[in-house]
Amino acid sequence: MSLRDHAWRLLLPPHQQRFVATINAVVRPAPLDPELTEVRYTALPFYENRRFCRIIDHRQELPNERFALAGPDETVLLNKSNEPIHRCNATAPIRLTPGNVAQYAAFFLDHVVGRQGRFLIVESPADVRWSEPDDEARRSLAASAIEPLTFMGTDRDGRFALRACVIFRDALFRSLIRVARDGRIELTEETLLAERLPIHMDTTPRDYPLNTDSQGQLYLS
Repeated sequence: MSLRDHAWRLLLPPHQQRFVATINAVVRPAPLDPELTEVRYTALPFYENRRFCRIIDHRQELPNERFALAGPDETVLLNKSNEPIHRCNATAPIRLTPGNVAQYAAFFLDHVVGRQGRFLIVESPADVRWSEPDDEARRSLAASAIEPLTFMGTDRDGRFALRACVIFRDALFRSLIRVARDGRIELTEETLLAERLPIHMDTTPRDYPLNTDSQGQLYLS
């Protein structure tokens, strides 16, 4: 099972209209049109009472989606910084186990963007967004270096430890990802495996059509 497999369900009216009205209070530069917005939701194994929501604005060209965490008391729009996730971790609260910590790490790193980009966990060459798909030499290099994420147990501080291959900008690393019980993440022991790879760079927060004031931060411990 992929770390990013989600059983998305469509949010139907009138629930979608109420949800869009909540998001419109924080979306910039313009409100969403409920008639042209698609909202899907799924459960996350590390939150008991939060839904992970995917918001697709069909007025926009790609990239045209943003994400939110919705609970009974509030809906938090993910803004590419780690503050909304840490906030939800404290209030949900987060429930990390050896069985779900890898999915949490992938979720966190997918949705936290630093000023230079974000870290993306990859488990096979198929996870790499190649800009030159017919470059067999590069694909062979990735295939020989990339390995599935491995759960390494817990460290002396009680943090979960994961060994994973990570893409940052155009480079591939092997890193140890340490995840605290409250959801805070640290990447350590990075080993460069390959660089100058022909891959698509991630967009930054300013490139997204549904923007917020935050430019994101790489780490907040």
